[in-house]
Amino acid sequence: MSKKKKYCLIILIQYLTLEEAGISALNYFGSWNEWSRDFSLPIDTRVMQ
Repeated sequence: MSKKKKYCLIILIQYLTLEEAGISALNYFGSWNEWSRDFSLPIDTRVMQ
């Protein structure tokens, strides 16, 4: 599996997992893995309802 396809599959799994848990994943749709590795980037601390 190519790196691009694997990356897209990971995003899809994250999105579906959050939706199944009742969490609107729109705020997180994208590159969790890349974003979480860079501690200089901001974190959304708002409580989701």
